Amino acid sequence: ARKIKIDVSQVRKEMYSDKIDTILLQNQMLAKKLGIQGTPVFIIGDKIIPGAVDLLYIKKLISEIREND
Repeated sequence: ARKIKIDVSQVRKEMYSDKIDTILLQNQMLAKKLGIQGTPVFIIGDKIIPGAVDLLYIKKLISEIREND
């Protein structure tokens, strides 16, 4: 972080803020509602894709969604 001139002390302060705790809790609740139990998970359109997937597969799904919109 220091190499790219990020204020490390500010990052640490914000990491432990109530705002970040709230965002993380909301993400956890959404993951639970969607049945997501691990990482990585990709949500593309209405599809939930668990696990590591090939970039070409992701691009194909995005293309299909764009074509159908």
